[in-house]
Amino acid sequence: MRRLGYLFAVVLVVILVILPGCGRVFTVGAVNVNATLDGAPWSGAVDFTIKRAGGGTDNLSAVPKSWPQMRTGTYTLYYNSGGPSGVTLANITPSATQTLSAGRTVTFTLNFSSAVPQ
Repeated sequence: MRRLGYLFAVVLVVILVILPGCGRVFTVGAVNVNATLDGAPWSGAVDFTIKRAGGGTDNLSAVPKSWPQMRTGTYTLYYNSGGPSGVTLANITPSATQTLSAGRTVTFTLNFSSAVPQ
């Protein structure tokens, strides 16, 4: 019986030490990536990378793209190549780096332009 009491105490200590780390709750939000061509919505093949600071990376090949359950943190969008034929990437708005807060949505927009850069 005494042995059972010790075993119970050891199990209880292990649970109290390990359980808090296992019960970690990650807060989430949504991340969207869209594109425009001369200000109008555009969808199609474009190679881009999205990285979360201190976390993972996704390489993708089409827009629009949405992730409804992303961990909070700072995300950066990198344009690699592609998009509408014969155009250039003008910019990424509102910024190529954005911070996602719990319950919020950040949207990156790749803005392509058919105008010849000067």
